Amino acid sequence: MSANDILKKLLMLINEPYAAEYSSHINTAILVALSLRRWVIKNETKFKNFSHIESGLEWLVKEMGGLP
Repeated sequence: MSANDILKKLLMLINEPYAAEYSSHINTAILVALSLRRWVIKNETKFKNFSHIESGLEWLVKEMGGLP
């Protein structure tokens, strides 16, 4: 998948999430969730309920098939 394709799918997920079909956007959604999880981990001191947020994002990524 080219960077341009990823960007188009990312913008679709952000701007029109209801129109973003699961099968064609799942890989982009996994990338977004993984990146958000990494960002939360890096900034853990900023969150009161860090462990809940981090575990929720981890669960989401696993549910989408992005982590074993």
